[in-house]
Amino acid sequence: MAALDHSGLPGLGRQWSMPTLIEIVPAQPSWRTDFETLKIAVLRAAPAGSRVHHIGSTAVPGLAAKDIIDIQLTVEKLDSVDDGALARTAWSEPPAD
Repeated sequence: MAALDHSGLPGLGRQWSMPTLIEIVPAQPSWRTDFETLKIAVLRAAPAGSRVHHIGSTAVPGLAAKDIIDIQLTVEKLDSVDDGALARTAWSEPPAD
């Protein structure tokens, strides 16, 4: 199987350094709606038939967590993904309402 080039996707293939101190915050009611906003943006850039899932600790109602929304994009075929479209969708701050 040939190796896939994910160099155009934000975050993939990069070394991330976590701060020494990880802040855990009380569960936030906004996490669900934050995910829904992210999901719409990701699905616009993803191939037809893709699914976006809210994963990680912020997906568990009532659970204290790092204030970071983790998502998983599931596609039928990796070669149908437009790396450029996903990269253009990336942001470091949530989109403005």
